[in-house]
Amino acid sequence: MQFKRIINEKSKIRSSLIKKRNKIKDILQKKKLLNKKLLDFLKEKEDQSIAGYYAINSEMDITDSLKYLISINFEISLPQIIKRNESLVFKIWKKNTKFLKESFDINVPQSKKESNPDIIIVPMVAFDKSKNRLGYGGGYYDRTIEKFKKNKDIFTIGIAFDEQETISIPVDRYDQNLNMIITPSRVIA
Repeated sequence: MQFKRIINEKSKIRSSLIKKRNKIKDILQKKKLLNKKLLDFLKEKEDQSIAGYYAINSEMDITDSLKYLISINFEISLPQIIKRNESLVFKIWKKNTKFLKESFDINVPQSKKESNPDIIIVPMVAFDKSKNRLGYGGGYYDRTIEKFKKNKDIFTIGIAFDEQETISIPVDRYDQNLNMIITPSRVIA
């Protein structure tokens, strides 16, 4: 009963915050502010592999930051959904890598090489100040973070607009807390 209540609460928050995110103004300015904060943090991590994402729908776009990091020889990868209800795999993205649109219109690098990232950058629908996140409801990032944490010490960064914050995200035993959240106006660490 508790689990069903949490799912219903998450669904209401998700619906509300996606609508709110779709109406955000000054997106370019907010994107510049967030990407500067993200790059300032990541530039110090040159010896670490970074898994990013290619924005879909109205998600915060971090593509320019990832392209810049590739240009200065960082190992960057992007997620691929192999199977429903499983964890993601991360495919290496290099300067001349071609992309294919796959599940959920996600751009996936057409690379056979997979990454075992040290840092995972996570898109979000909503977040709270306790660094809980809400995604689209598939559980892909939660399963992926849990899987990688079993084998190594990974660092997770949630990316969102300030307008995506909510007072509290209901959590269950499957939800993975983030290490940091970056928005255009602040860093929650």
